[in-house]
Amino acid sequence: MKVLYLHQLFLTTDHAGGTRSFEFARRLVRWGHEVTVISGATQYLTDAPVAANRGARVFEERVEGVRVLRVPALFPHARGFRKRAAGFAVFAARALWIGLWLPHHDVLFATSPPLTIAVPGLLISALRRTPLVFEVRDLWPEAAIEAGLLRPGLFARLLAWLSRTAYRQSRAVVTVTAGLRDALTDIGVPERKLHLIRHGADFELFAGLGDQQSARRELGVGEQFVAIYAGNMGRNNALDIVVEAIDLLRDRPGIEAWLLGDGMDRVRLEQLSKGLPNLRLMAAVPKREAAKYVLAADVGLICLRDGGFSHVACPNKFADYLAAGKPVVVDCPGEVANLINEHDIGAYAGKNDPQQLADTLVRLAGDRPALQRMGANARRLAETVFDRDLLARQLEAVLKAAAT
Repeated sequence: MKVLYLHQLFLTTDHAGGTRSFEFARRLVRWGHEVTVISGATQYLTDAPVAANRGARVFEERVEGVRVLRVPALFPHARGFRKRAAGFAVFAARALWIGLWLPHHDVLFATSPPLTIAVPGLLISALRRTPLVFEVRDLWPEAAIEAGLLRPGLFARLLAWLSRTAYRQSRAVVTVTAGLRDALTDIGVPERKLHLIRHGADFELFAGLGDQQSARRELGVGEQFVAIYAGNMGRNNALDIVVEAIDLLRDRPGIEAWLLGDGMDRVRLEQLSKGLPNLRLMAAVPKREAAKYVLAADVGLICLRDGGFSHVACPNKFADYLAAGKPVVVDCPGEVANLINEHDIGAYAGKNDPQQLADTLVRLAGDRPALQRMGANARRLAETVFDRDLLARQLEAVLKAAAT
């Protein structure tokens, strides 16, 4: 197949942020397909440039056989919703222009958020008569309204119309969680269109890093119990709950938390965590380097603000924790908590409750046999359900069916 992949935030393991699209694209190329990606030129967590464009309006790079066309487009992740929305709109217009001038492709794969990716997706699909497969990684605009980033009104209704148009006009719709699939079913998307392809576990990311003790020695970490959060620091991530929980444990030696990443809430978290000796707030690093910190930790944290759509979320860091064989601690009910309970891979720490999270960390820190059991279960789940190769084969089948 010749696949045109639209993703504003196409990142590799050399960048800070999620790499789902890169991992899928490179596998498709490895299996004999041609993949062209239209993407932006900045990183999700840091706004740092992905590569120097030397003033070009469009610059091309090849990454493991994947052709990537990058367009400079503002994406001020930490500078407010209006400017972010403007960056989304600029990228959508530029992606549309590029996509219309490219040679014909067999199938078009557009991944959201941002939901504005649906604009070039729908128009390229219609004007070039290319079947569209639309991926939903977050429920927009509903999630933005819930997070307080978007007010109900005309613009929100326009985005809702855009999302439903994308669902209707697509040959297939891919979701990353069962909850998202069910939510789309509830608003009328036919079940025959929906395909669940979860976030994948990348075992290659941890290959060659050794074991936990070697990672700790490299990072200069002692024998303390470490809970890590690696990812976006946004309003919906409820990381203030982690800060409050660690504050409750400031007088208990041997337990600490690492918050690794960047985002809209980072400045506030810096203020909240001042003076806490058992909390390390670290800047976002390339995913290859972040893997060392995850491997060195004892448990991985999934933090979500409890609300209407948090129950359908399963962030990509969850699969990274599984690949590293780390038990997972979640502070919100929903899909992650259900998976933890079903597979014995960690602990549910209550509904945004700092005291319960603190108590959970103390309990796990004192039960090394349980940590080993849960870690082994986590790795097993990664290998049987979240293996990126298995998931990429599922995506390949969806794209092939849409292209015929």
